Amino acid sequence: MEPNPRPASDPEQAKLEVQREYASEYRARHRGSRRVAPEELPLFQDDPLREEKLSRRETEWKKVIVCRLCGFKAGRLINHLKVFHRIELSDGSEATATFIANNYRKRFGYNKRQPLSCAELREKYSQKLKGRNSRRRWQGRPSVGQGTRFKKKRAATPSGIHRGVEARKEWGTSQQAKQRMSASRKGRPNIKNRKRRNATGEVVATASDWQRARLRLAGKELSQIAKKLELDDESVRQSLHRMRFPPGRPCCFFRGEAITHKHLLAHFEDLKYVRNLRSIEFRANANGKELTVREASELLGVPEPWIYAHTRQSSKDSIPHSKTERGALTFLKDQLLDYAQDRRHGVSSFLTTSKLETELAGRLGISARRVYGFVAHPESYKNPLPITLGERLLSSIASLREEFRQLGSTAKGGRPKTLLPSEGKELPGKYDTLKSDLNLMLSWAERLDDGVKLEEVGKWMCEQSGLGRLQVLLFWPSLHEKLSVICERARNRDHGGRLGAAERSKEILCQEYRISPRQLARAVTLPSKTLIAA
Repeated sequence: MEPNPRPASDPEQAKLEVQREYASEYRARHRGSRRVAPEELPLFQDDPLREEKLSRRETEWKKVIVCRLCGFKAGRLINHLKVFHRIELSDGSEATATFIANNYRKRFGYNKRQPLSCAELREKYSQKLKGRNSRRRWQGRPSVGQGTRFKKKRAATPSGIHRGVEARKEWGTSQQAKQRMSASRKGRPNIKNRKRRNATGEVVATASDWQRARLRLAGKELSQIAKKLELDDESVRQSLHRMRFPPGRPCCFFRGEAITHKHLLAHFEDLKYVRNLRSIEFRANANGKELTVREASELLGVPEPWIYAHTRQSSKDSIPHSKTERGALTFLKDQLLDYAQDRRHGVSSFLTTSKLETELAGRLGISARRVYGFVAHPESYKNPLPITLGERLLSSIASLREEFRQLGSTAKGGRPKTLLPSEGKELPGKYDTLKSDLNLMLSWAERLDDGVKLEEVGKWMCEQSGLGRLQVLLFWPSLHEKLSVICERARNRDHGGRLGAAERSKEILCQEYRISPRQLARAVTLPSKTLIAA
């Protein structure tokens, strides 16, 4: 026998119905308060960064993200999309949460990896993950949660580049990415399409990159260049950066590169060679390969007790040596020369560079402590030298070169050497880079129909330097006046045009270093016949 159904007038049933009605009304009121106004919803649908812009004025927008379909405000949207918009976003078929989220991002212009959560929640999860990875790194374990997009050199391989291109074609450039790029360029002048007008409203020509480069090579500040050319400081900085000028304050340029601590260190080594090592080399040529203690002391110019003190096991700066069967000390000449060249400081004043540092400080007008910093810790100085210090360094190099050329090549005299040790080391590299730049310039000049002027050559140099094809030609100011003449000779085969880039580079280097073609051939190890013919 079936039990009788419970009557509808039961007090418990009526109480439950009242509670359900109250709960449904409360949820409707609560959901209505968590929605944006209907007239504001189109603004959110057209702008994926709407919450970010509003949060700059009201911080409450950092705690919510708005659903572009119904205007609902939530901390995370993925659960809301699965419950209320699954059919609309899955095209009537069952789909996973990832498919629904990607369809939503694609429809309203989000990036493919954009989290569908509020800014406050994203920051919270980010800090939590950073703390977790910090602990894992301290424990020697790999980081988690960063995926393949943070791997170094992922797109450097052909397969990585292909995957990047395919992903860009599949997703396209989202509205969010376009707004990000537009915001990053806001306030920056468009140099390429910008039109300048004078007082009467007529369009005038925009200052070229060559005009900016010439002023920068002359040692002008960014503000001075911008004021002279009537441009913005930021546009001048960007154009100089594009042409691969060193950042920061203006500097001096010498033989195709900015003067840095490397030039100062090379000048210090040259000064050390002229003052100390040159006389040691002369004494070394008079001795054999294996030297005794007395011969080693005469070679280095130190007393014999100093030699014995630096051959003990307790010495921190020991001299390379060996012992015979009878226990006598012997030294190799080449090892002693390398030891004297590398030694800078010690307990005694023998073979130290303190006097040289003081002399170089007087030449440059700086303190000896600063010279010691350049010499002992060159890795701490990465930027080019200030323009005043660079000019003093150039004058010191010129005076040392003149002094070196008046000295004999041997202890008895002889024809003086023309190249300092640092110049002999850099000359082969200068020849290769200059020949490459001139070859590129001459091939460009031969394709021109009209005559070549310095302005055209300058614009071409700025363009090629921005592309990374030009190495030293733009930063060699003393050559700029000769380049138009070299280009005209290359175009006119009847008046010296038969000389190519190699011959022109040899001619330029001979004039720059004040050496003969035969001396250049010995320094660069080239056939001397071709140099003499040039």
